[in-house]
Amino acid sequence: QTPVATAGRSQMGVAGADLPTIAKTATGRYTVTYPASWTDGLGESENIAFLWAGGTVQHLTTFGTIQCTVAANVISVAIFDAAGAATDLGGAISVLVSAS
Repeated sequence: QTPVATAGRSQMGVAGADLPTIAKTATGRYTVTYPASWTDGLGESENIAFLWAGGTVQHLTTFGTIQCTVAANVISVAIFDAAGAATDLGGAISVLVSAS
């Protein structure tokens, strides 16, 4: 199953074009990539560079833990099950990734 950003909120906006691109790189591993910059409402170019990120599994009966790292405009996400093994959570479980 291809991961998709289904919702988002940022200074850039909330439209589909403002959502990041998500790529699966291995089992339980993903990258969330935003544009390197965007133009604000005043016409000024603003760089995107995250300082931190974290995540949670959005399901009541599926356990998973999420670890994130950031590098400029890219968030790397790793998802693990209760045994510590990388997992895709069955492919139908949503995760929430927050970054600033």
